[in-house]
Amino acid sequence: MSPPSATLTAESPAAPIVLHTRFGEMTVDPETALHLPRGLLGFSNLHDFALATMPAERYGRFRILQSLEGPEVSFIVLPYETSDALIAEPDLDAACEALGIARGESATLLIVSIRKAGETAMVSVNLRAPVIVDLKRRMAWQFVLANPEYSVRHAL
Repeated sequence: MSPPSATLTAESPAAPIVLHTRFGEMTVDPETALHLPRGLLGFSNLHDFALATMPAERYGRFRILQSLEGPEVSFIVLPYETSDALIAEPDLDAACEALGIARGESATLLIVSIRKAGETAMVSVNLRAPVIVDLKRRMAWQFVLANPEYSVRHAL
């Protein structure tokens, strides 16, 4: 039997959504649901996601961007803080303007990659194509920044 999936609709109940994911059973608050009209790069067929906390506190700021349509699909993300100073403010401003989002009503998520190199885990984030979230409308877009200087594998 395949794991159940959930789809975000206008009639979605306020009750928590329970998914069986690669992180185990996950309960997500429908208030954290985000609609991605274009999906994510390589996953354009998935449009509804929820932002969840990592199962262990030791992962700090990291979160899970969990598909509500395909419970087997999730991404580890890092909420970007401007104090990190990894992306120039004018580039984030331009992204928000292009998406029609007021900068003060946006959040930015960086998709995390973890690769094994022998016994060592290499952790990086994609600075070139962050996920820009419209907090007011609960919508998000993965946006490729025009500045080619940003790495898709910026080591943490």
